[in-house]
Amino acid sequence: MIMNREEKLLFYSPYSFLRSISKDKQLAVVDAIFEKQIGTEKILIQVEGYDFIFYLRKLEWDTRFFNKNTFKLLTIISDNNDLAKVSEAIRQLLITIPKDSYVFTEVPSEDILFLQGLGNNCFKLLETRLTYYNDNIKNYEYKRFKVREAVKNDIEILQYTASVMKNEYDRIHADYTFDEVLANNYLAKYVENSIKGFADIVIVPDEEGVPIEAFLTSNFLTEDWDKVGVKISKMVLSAVNTSCRGWYVKLISEMTFIMKEKGVQCIFMNTQSTNKAVIKTWETLGFKYGSATHILSLNT
Repeated sequence: MIMNREEKLLFYSPYSFLRSISKDKQLAVVDAIFEKQIGTEKILIQVEGYDFIFYLRKLEWDTRFFNKNTFKLLTIISDNNDLAKVSEAIRQLLITIPKDSYVFTEVPSEDILFLQGLGNNCFKLLETRLTYYNDNIKNYEYKRFKVREAVKNDIEILQYTASVMKNEYDRIHADYTFDEVLANNYLAKYVENSIKGFADIVIVPDEEGVPIEAFLTSNFLTEDWDKVGVKISKMVLSAVNTSCRGWYVKLISEMTFIMKEKGVQCIFMNTQSTNKAVIKTWETLGFKYGSATHILSLNT
């Protein structure tokens, strides 16, 4: 699978920013994402005698939640780099997808050919996403704050927090396919599922007089540690209500300490390119730019 477009496929690894991970290990991660995850279908399209292979995954949970067939287009594989042929292959792929479906994709900035082919087929840009990382966790130092793990009794208030502190630039809110209520409910359900086990850990403030209206979720990603040779983890979703002003930096810092204590060597996280306040916080805490992707969508 990874013999074609190998140079570009490297950037599809969620760890592509970390140069200490070898090319072979990065490609093994990509191979696992494209080939082995449940629900992924490999679709062959031929244009003028050339083969174009698409990796398309149906998202069953999203399909049920939105009551609309929802697919994630992972990438395209081909030896042919002609934009017209790539665009035609994408057009033919879309014909195979059921009508009134929702298709989205996340493409590294480096994969210009695929991005232009998607644009030629009316995919719309939703979000430019940045990855920041810190690979010097063993030396991390900062002030300490009291936090605790979220429990099921916190779900209702954290759902409220996620809903009222929406980010108009995240993928769901930026897509006018979904109204604001549905987008807010999506985030609320995401928080609920995170506390119920979708995330490895969710932390909230635990200081006297501070309401439980701020949270941060994370995944340790231990299943990849041996595969890539780095103990790498990810901070995923956060929201901080105005009643907890100043707690974003505290949660990020405390989660960093939690991961440091577990032996994590590198932490990464994503945000929108528009989120300058978050980027400033991360850079203050020693995180640095790693990579950029673009998220696009289409209603068939």
